[in-house]
Amino acid sequence: MEKEKELYQLMDEGDYPAAIQLMLRHRAAIASCRQFHAVRQLDNNIQKGYRTLTTKVTESLNIVLSSFQSLEYERVLVAYKLLELPSDDLTKKIDTYYVGTVDGLLVEVARSFALRNSRARIGVEELLKMKKFSELCKYVNTDDLLPCLLQALSVVSDLMLNYYAIYNWHMVMER
Repeated sequence: MEKEKELYQLMDEGDYPAAIQLMLRHRAAIASCRQFHAVRQLDNNIQKGYRTLTTKVTESLNIVLSSFQSLEYERVLVAYKLLELPSDDLTKKIDTYYVGTVDGLLVEVARSFALRNSRARIGVEELLKMKKFSELCKYVNTDDLLPCLLQALSVVSDLMLNYYAIYNWHMVMER
């Protein structure tokens, strides 16, 4: 029970490599005692911890991608290796995050400006249902086009800065 608390504390602190090492040590010790009911329950708890850990690592990846911090990024990368998650999966998640985030944020920017347009001949519900940036831009007041564009560029620039930080981190590590 105390080791389980330690496992969750390590996860809460973001020290995924240490949490994974602790989990792997206990799984190895449990393997030789599986015939006991209490040990099987402990193994179930560790498997639950593994699923929680995998989820937390993915959540941490999303946080690091939105606001790059090298220590946190390194912990996530080490966790991916220790959990034996495919590196292709990590690359896909990074690409999907940036593509999806750019699209989603641009839609939100355009929607916020379209909702300000009191002369639009469309209801709020219809604007909230629209998912395409180009559709929403049709309902942005002409006086708001420049501020909308500036905010959209600001959002994309922030994401590009984080992407560049990750790219640069990899370039430095390859040296």
